[in-house]
Amino acid sequence: EFLYPDRYELQAIRNEQVLRRFRQDGDRLEQPRPIDHWLFFHTEADLNAAAAKVAALGYTVSDSGRIEHEEDHPSYRLQLSKNAPLTDIDN
Repeated sequence: EFLYPDRYELQAIRNEQVLRRFRQDGDRLEQPRPIDHWLFFHTEADLNAAAAKVAALGYTVSDSGRIEHEEDHPSYRLQLSKNAPLTDIDN
């Protein structure tokens, strides 16, 4: 575990790969664009609490609801969107 990146560092590495690809294609990373996020929850109460928090942070809830999964898997989803430049990808 010492040499392997934790989940946040691993996500930052993946984010940098995305940015590198956009740069190679000549994209203007500082131009705001809609960025979607999906969050998953085990309870409806957790989903509702998160929806309230993200709304206060300027995100728009695009979709939410119950999903069918096997036992011990998240049962609720929340889809968010926010206009932001790709340079804010780690935020």
